[in-house]
Amino acid sequence: MLKYMQVNTNPIWCSTHTQNHITHMCCAKTCFQPLCAKCIREHINFHKVQRSHPEIETLEDLHEICTDKIRTAIVNFGNEYAKLEQMSKNLPFSDDEGIKLLRRHRARVIELIEHYFVELEERYATVLAQTAQNYAPIIDEYLAKTDKILKKLDNLDAELESKDPFLTIQLIVQQDFDREYSQFVRDLDKALGKILHGPQLITNNEKVLENINRELAKFVNIQYAPLDPQTSPYYSNKGLNTSYNNLNSPISQNQVKPQYKSSPEGQISYGGHSFRSQKPDQSFHSQRPDQSFHSQKPEYTTMSPLKSKIDQWNYVINVKDSFDPMATKKYLHFFQHKSNYLHLLDLDYVETTGKCEFERVELNINFKIPRWHRSIITPFSEIYLTGGVDAEDTETKLANSYVYDFAHRTLVAISPMIVGRSGHAMAYMNGHIYVVGGFSEEGEFSDKCERYNIRQNFWTPIASTKLRSNNSACCVFRNKYIYKFGGKMSDIELCNAIERYDPARDEWKIIEYELPFGGGYDPKTFNILSSLACVQINHYEIMVFGGTRADYSVKSNECWLLSVEEDDSDNTTYRSRDLSAYHRVRGLGTTFLPYAEGFWNNQPIIYKKRLFCLQNVPNEKNESVVYLDRRRALMFDESHTWKVLS
Repeated sequence: MLKYMQVNTNPIWCSTHTQNHITHMCCAKTCFQPLCAKCIREHINFHKVQRSHPEIETLEDLHEICTDKIRTAIVNFGNEYAKLEQMSKNLPFSDDEGIKLLRRHRARVIELIEHYFVELEERYATVLAQTAQNYAPIIDEYLAKTDKILKKLDNLDAELESKDPFLTIQLIVQQDFDREYSQFVRDLDKALGKILHGPQLITNNEKVLENINRELAKFVNIQYAPLDPQTSPYYSNKGLNTSYNNLNSPISQNQVKPQYKSSPEGQISYGGHSFRSQKPDQSFHSQRPDQSFHSQKPEYTTMSPLKSKIDQWNYVINVKDSFDPMATKKYLHFFQHKSNYLHLLDLDYVETTGKCEFERVELNINFKIPRWHRSIITPFSEIYLTGGVDAEDTETKLANSYVYDFAHRTLVAISPMIVGRSGHAMAYMNGHIYVVGGFSEEGEFSDKCERYNIRQNFWTPIASTKLRSNNSACCVFRNKYIYKFGGKMSDIELCNAIERYDPARDEWKIIEYELPFGGGYDPKTFNILSSLACVQINHYEIMVFGGTRADYSVKSNECWLLSVEEDDSDNTTYRSRDLSAYHRVRGLGTTFLPYAEGFWNNQPIIYKKRLFCLQNVPNEKNESVVYLDRRRALMFDESHTWKVLS
C-alpha cells in the first residue's frame, strides 16, 4: 500500500546561502528550483532576464497539493479497479435492461408502422367513398344512354323479323355502329376520367423499402467493437498507449527511441513498375519472354522506416461483413453482357444448404446489357450498373447508370456518369459509389474519376489518378482510403503501380511498397496484373489475387497481401500521418487460386469471416476468351484455402 508523504522535519540547507534552509520551490515547467528565503528575490530576477514567469510555492503548500493529487489518483484508480474486478466476476455479460431497451425501441417502430397503416386504411376507405360519390351521377347518366341505345337496337332486331324488313335492312346497312360505339366509349372515358379502384389505388416502391433498413440502423443500433488481437493495444507488447503507463516505468530525461530491425525476409524497397518471376507450374500458364511490360516509373513519396506491427503475414479474415446487418439480400451477382440477364447467387442459401445454384433473372428492359460495364452491390443490397460499351455500337462508351429494382425485375435509370467509360473500377464508401479510370469515350485509357451520391442522386468529379489505367481493381481500406491496384496502361503495357485515394483531401498518391527478396523470387520481375481482384481482409492487410497480362495471353492464380503499417508516434502530425505508412508485399508463393484466371466482377464479398468472389470462366477452345453467361464461384475460408463452389 502506498504511504503518504510526511513533512520533512529535518531541514535541507541551501547550497548558496548555507545559513538558511530550503522553504520554497519554483514550480515553473522548466525550473523546479529549491529556494531559501534569500534565494527568492534573485530567482525572480533570473526569470525576468529569461522572460519567463516564476511559480514559487512554499514546501508546505506543495506537500499539501501533492498529497491531495496522489490521494485523488488513488481513489480514481481504485474505483476503476473495483469496477473491473466486478466486471471480471460477471463475465460473460448479461444485460436485461439492454434487451428491454431494444424491445422498447422495436415497440416504438411497430407502433409508428401500425399507426401509419391504420391511417392509410382510413384514407383508403375515404377515397373509395369519395370516388363512388363523384362518379355515381355520371354512371347513372350513361346507364340511361346505354339503355336507350340497347332498346333502339332491340327494336331494329325485331323489325328484321317483320313481313316488310327492307327499310330496316337499308337503315342498318347505312348505320356505322362501330363508329358510334367508339365515340360512345370515348365520351364515357372523357366523362369518367381515369378511374382507379381497388388495388389500383395503392402504389409502392420496393427501393424505398430497402432503404428503410438503412434508416432503422440510424435510429437504433449496437455500438460494438470486438477486441482484435491485431488492433487492440491490450494484446500488443506495446501495452496501454496512454500517459499513465509512466507510473510503471522510471522517469528518464531522455526517452529512449525504438530501434528498428530490418525485415527477416531480407526485403528491399522497390517502386511502382516492379515485377516478379513466376513459377511455371504455380503462378502463370505461359509467358512470352521477348515481350516487355515495363511501365513508366512514377514519382514516389519518401518515407522513413517504421516499426513493424505484424511480424508475420497471414490470411486471417476478421473484418466486418460486406453487408449491413439489416440487409435482407446477400448476393454475389453479375450482369450478362449483350443480354437482358442478371445472375444472382444467394450466400444465405449457400450457407444453409451447402448448394451453389445461380438464379438467372430475365430483366424487363428494352436494351441489351452493355459490354465491359461494371457493377457493384452496396452494404444495403442495392445493385448498381454503370457504363460499358453499347451492345450495338462498339465505338460508343456509355455514361448510363442504373439501380436494380428487385420487385419489378428491371433496371431503373439514375443520373448518368459525367464521363462515359468502360472497364473502370468501382468501390463503395460512406454512401458514395466511386468510379475510377477505365477506357474513355475519347478512345483513351483514362485517369478520370468521379463519385455518386446515392441519397441525392448526382455525380461529382474527383481528383484524377496519377496514372491512366483500364481494368484495374479498387477496394476500401479502413473505411478511410481507396486503394487501386494494377490494370493496364495500353493494350500491351501493365500499370504496375498501387495508388491510394484520400476522400478527405480529394487526393491520389502513388505509394511505395517493399517487396520480399529471396526464396526464389526476383523483385524485378514482380507484376501487378490487369483484371485482378482485391479486398481488405483484416486491420492491416489487403488481399490481392488473380488477373491477366495486358493482352490476356497469360493468366495468374497467385494471391498476395499488401500489408499496411502506420506510424502511431506522437510526433506525427495530422498533415503527415497519411504519409507515415509502410507498405509491404507479403505472402508471395504461398496461396494459389484453384484456377489461373481474371476477375471481370472484381468485387469480393466478405461474409461470416469468409471471402466469396466470381471468377471468369475461359472458353475451352480459346483460353484468351471468357464465357459471358457464366462465372466460377470461389470461397476462401478460415482454413486459408480456396474452394470451388460451382
